[in-house]
Amino acid sequence: MVALALLASIGACASQMSYPQAQSTQGSTAATTLNVIGAPLGSMLKVNGNLVGPIFDRKGRPVLVPIPPGTQRVEIVSGDRVLYNQTIIAVQGNSIAIRVTP
Repeated sequence: MVALALLASIGACASQMSYPQAQSTQGSTAATTLNVIGAPLGSMLKVNGNLVGPIFDRKGRPVLVPIPPGTQRVEIVSGDRVLYNQTIIAVQGNSIAIRVTP
């Protein structure tokens, strides 16, 4: 009985932990995608310290960048400047919008 009460209190504490989350919209695809808004052309995406690539295509349109589900460290960089740096929780099948503000 005491063990159950202890497990319940640990579960309550764990459910109260929060990570900054970007705006999320449920989609029909299985991949988790990032949609970066407001970043300058030439900006690059890093996930968990690894360079993923540009966030714009050759015509300057934003690219929906697939990322793995789970807790991810996301950075948007432009040259040597870090424009966005947060830990987010990527949920499979969702699209996450990240707004970069100057």
